[in-house]
Amino acid sequence: MSVEPASGRKEFQGFDAFYARNTAPYLKANEAARQRAVLQSALIAIAAAVAAFAGFRLPAGFIYRAGGARGRRLAA
Repeated sequence: MSVEPASGRKEFQGFDAFYARNTAPYLKANEAARQRAVLQSALIAIAAAVAAFAGFRLPAGFIYRAGGARGRRLAA
């Protein structure tokens, strides 16, 4: 992985070697963890949105039973 400086100024000479030696290996090592964290965050956000939508759409007193009749009003 290499990077090309935006300018040919002498201040930027040697930056490509520094990037390849120090920065690029760090970024490569942490990329998988970053992608996993982004995916988990997206899944949590989707689940929260679905739960919020379901909470607003269901009338009070309705609950879902695992494996049973869904949406049946239970005796209070």
